[in-house]
Amino acid sequence: MDMESREFFPSLSSPSLSLELIINLIYIFTPIFLVTAGHYYLKQTFRVLTILASILIIVVYILGLLVMMTLWGSADGDNLSTIDKTIEMLRQMIFPI
Repeated sequence: MDMESREFFPSLSSPSLSLELIINLIYIFTPIFLVTAGHYYLKQTFRVLTILASILIIVVYILGLLVMMTLWGSADGDNLSTIDKTIEMLRQMIFPI
């Protein structure tokens, strides 16, 4: 594993990985479950609402992931560079020029 991935995911190199792994799995599978259940339940009556809700859930998920990466900080404890990298990633996602 390279240093770049360790910087954004310090839990992969720490010994107490079980609680963070459970939180990450819940965080990964919750929007998938919500989108699937919402689409199945509302697909006949509110198609546009379902599509908009799916897009909103995915956007909130991506923003939450960026916030989590920022709050975790890097393995060195250099939170400022991690915040700068996160802001740069967000800028590139919104304005991919």
